Amino acid sequence: MSSKIKRVVLLVGVVASAVVAHQLLGKSEPVEGRLPAESTSTVSPAEFVDPRPAEDSMATLAELAPSEGVGDVGQDRSIQPVVAASSGSSSVAVEVADGRCAVTGRVLDTNGNPLSGLTCRLGAKRRWSKEKEALEFGEFGPRRQERWVGFEAMTDATGQFVLDAPVPSAKRAELFISAGPLFSYASVVFGKGSTRAAPLEGGLRELGDLVLVPCGAASGAVVSETGDAIPKARVLLMPSDDENRIQLETDENGTFSMGHLVPGEWRLQASADGLMDSPPLEVSVAAGSELEALRLQLFSAPIVRGRVVTSDLEPVPGATVTAEPVGRPRSAKSASARTDESGDFELTLPTNLEFDLTPRHAEYRSAAAQALRIAGTQDGVTLTLKPLARVRVTAVDEASGEPLEEFGVLLVRDGGSKANAPEFGRRSEPRVRKVKGGYVEVFGRPGRDLLVVAAEGYPIRYADLAGATWVDGVTRPVVSPAQFKTPGAEDILQPISMSRGGSIKGRVTTAGAPTAATVSVTRAPVEGNLFVTLQRKGQVTEVAADSETGEFAVLDLAPGRYTVLTQSEANSLGIPPVNVRFGEVTDLGNLELVQGGTIVGQVQVNPAIDATNLFIEVVDLVGLPTAKVAADGSFRMEGVPAGLRTIRQGALRQDFIMGGNLEVNVPAGGEVQVSMDLTDFHIVPVKLQIELDGEPVPGIEVRLVDEDFWPNRLTMDFNETYEAYVGRTDAEGRLSAYGRARGRRIPVLHINSWSVIAHPTTRLDMSLGMAVDERVAFETATVTVVLPEDAKLPEHGSLRIKLVSKSEARIRSLVTIGFDDGEIEEGFGVEYDEATRGWRLGRVAPGSWTVSASIFDERIAPNRIGTGEAVFGTNEGPRAEYAGEVELLGGGNATVQLE
Repeated sequence: MSSKIKRVVLLVGVVASAVVAHQLLGKSEPVEGRLPAESTSTVSPAEFVDPRPAEDSMATLAELAPSEGVGDVGQDRSIQPVVAASSGSSSVAVEVADGRCAVTGRVLDTNGNPLSGLTCRLGAKRRWSKEKEALEFGEFGPRRQERWVGFEAMTDATGQFVLDAPVPSAKRAELFISAGPLFSYASVVFGKGSTRAAPLEGGLRELGDLVLVPCGAASGAVVSETGDAIPKARVLLMPSDDENRIQLETDENGTFSMGHLVPGEWRLQASADGLMDSPPLEVSVAAGSELEALRLQLFSAPIVRGRVVTSDLEPVPGATVTAEPVGRPRSAKSASARTDESGDFELTLPTNLEFDLTPRHAEYRSAAAQALRIAGTQDGVTLTLKPLARVRVTAVDEASGEPLEEFGVLLVRDGGSKANAPEFGRRSEPRVRKVKGGYVEVFGRPGRDLLVVAAEGYPIRYADLAGATWVDGVTRPVVSPAQFKTPGAEDILQPISMSRGGSIKGRVTTAGAPTAATVSVTRAPVEGNLFVTLQRKGQVTEVAADSETGEFAVLDLAPGRYTVLTQSEANSLGIPPVNVRFGEVTDLGNLELVQGGTIVGQVQVNPAIDATNLFIEVVDLVGLPTAKVAADGSFRMEGVPAGLRTIRQGALRQDFIMGGNLEVNVPAGGEVQVSMDLTDFHIVPVKLQIELDGEPVPGIEVRLVDEDFWPNRLTMDFNETYEAYVGRTDAEGRLSAYGRARGRRIPVLHINSWSVIAHPTTRLDMSLGMAVDERVAFETATVTVVLPEDAKLPEHGSLRIKLVSKSEARIRSLVTIGFDDGEIEEGFGVEYDEATRGWRLGRVAPGSWTVSASIFDERIAPNRIGTGEAVFGTNEGPRAEYAGEVELLGGGNATVQLE
């Protein structure tokens, strides 16, 4: 079966003469289209004498595999399934011999008229049973794969059919009935599984009435600009909803044909290798009609020829050159080609639109800040790539100094400047395997890319790619510690020390005596992080304290903060988060268990909220059972470790939280009464369409900030009472979330240049029963930063430009630019105007800014908001400082002269 062709099938089963049917008729919303009047021929169902399609009526279809049962329903609404009626069926007296089964039913049109003379086929893939009487079908259904065998019968004058066959041994059998391309077809699948009719067994199986509805068909040809037929051209048929498409291939005469089409508006487009796609042809498909003589014409495509080279003009074989349509208009396609041994490529563009041309190679990076924009045929195009650092990563056991033979390495682009395990968390983990040669070779950018290293029995390690700089186009270390090769070597050897991790140990006692207990250790929630402020619960590690000594130990923990909970019958103890470091043992000493306390509470919510959908949880201890809120708003939590605890109400589905916590002092062995007033907190579904400078923006982090808190937002602390991380936008600039909040919130963006952009004119009201579904359009500004005439740019250094908000001191935009023999090495989209000695920065938040520029004689890492400068090689190099001020308006351009 062609994987590009989807089908809708209907499973209809009747047990003991009862009709059980599903009406699954696909529907399309019509749009304006063109219908060639001269190409329509109408056929009435009553005119069918022998409704079977002609031998070649479907000859141009790609092969379709047999349907897989109800699991296929809804995958393709273009090919109509059968519609089964639930009345008017009649039983037929059929004698069925032992070891055989009979399938019977009646086929009608939508007016209830019987359809006679139709071929009904009951088949199975490759084998029906051990019986030899089965037929082999050359086709089955709308051009299904061959090697189907089974049995045939015809409908009589009343539309009735009877298929007599041995009981099949095949796992799946299918009944298929067609009245030609201008009707839907009937497909009934028998076999085990909830989505299929019961398997065929000995005896009579009555299916009742099967109603076929009128459909349309389309046929035509694909020709070249000279009118010649194009065999094996691809024809794409797209319904108005653009969800369920059909692709087929032209025959040797360049013609195509497709039946069983849902009535409505369709769009046809053809393509072939070496030619431009045809313009979309919009047609209207009518029930009982066939569109004939449709003509799709293909013209010669633009050809782009060129070469991919290094900065030294050396060819780069095996590079991929991709052409992406500018603006991604509807139905626009991309194209790609690979370079040969000489670095040459030839790329066929699918249209005459503008395309952005980008070279890619795993061992190189683009030398240009932006893609090359082209349109039409181009010759002599040169694309430049610069080599990445080639680093050989080894893993070494810290205790023994011995290299590990099995480990895995993952390179995270632009994830560097976080040498310790980053709290923003990388969920992807490298695959551990036996490493040939003792090292894994990676290609990346030192100081910018992050290494994730895993080995069995060791915590995950995170590290920046080895500190290095580019000298004469070759990546070399700027320092030469023992683990590196000597300066001037082409390769960098980077050992990663793998420690067995940190440990927590202690001794559990009750009334001063050792006791058996369960000790639960969990990673403490993330707090105050720029990238992810969601409080995630880590995996709980449980160990048992020795019943005689009370001692316990939790080994091989990754660095971080952990909460510890100990429990023994009615006694428990919870302690604040403790720090765990690589290779160190954190001794908690004696943990004296005390009798737990009970929290009895009442939650006050808006009367319109169903309190039974809420629960109460302890925030500062993970592992305690949550308390479900009763219908009257009451809850009870028992066995809570004594001390000051924070509890909160959560929703059954919750993506973000904004406040509503309550501190409770839990007495040992006692009970405390609390009341949580949450009448102004609401569980709110949020859908946002984010646009930036008039265009949907993908992959952007979005937050909600309390309206009252925003003017005072001067610190780096992120408190869920005032801020919530909602998520990142998808490819179309959309995101959806669900959480708890109150009041009015301001949407905030964090964009790639590390600007923080708020849209104070848009407030999102978090009100009960009011789903948030908003389009939020942000504006940014462009600023050109001009250096003084006496400012000397470094040959092998860095330039850092920083914009600090004058009104909100911590909000800033920051870019780092590197130089290699005077050429720009890294710009992050910053454009340099040599004539004015100015740097143009886009997507900067509007506002009043203090602008500063620092020129380093060393390569420095790209900074992240809130982190310090990381200089590779030395931290004390000379720098030149310049400053200025600028006022930026949304959508505007400004220039600031630094002094």
